[in-house]
Amino acid sequence: MNTIGLNPDYLIPVPKETIPKTGIGKIQRQELRKRFEAGEFHGIF
Repeated sequence: MNTIGLNPDYLIPVPKETIPKTGIGKIQRQELRKRFEAGEFHGIF
């Protein structure tokens, strides 16, 4: 990750069909953040 300038605090592998998207296919990052903060991904890492 450092070779491309990213330094994430977490890297959580999830099935791609669980990632919420808009009608035109953009990732709903704010929805993912809410789910993360609510502890939805706690069992994964």
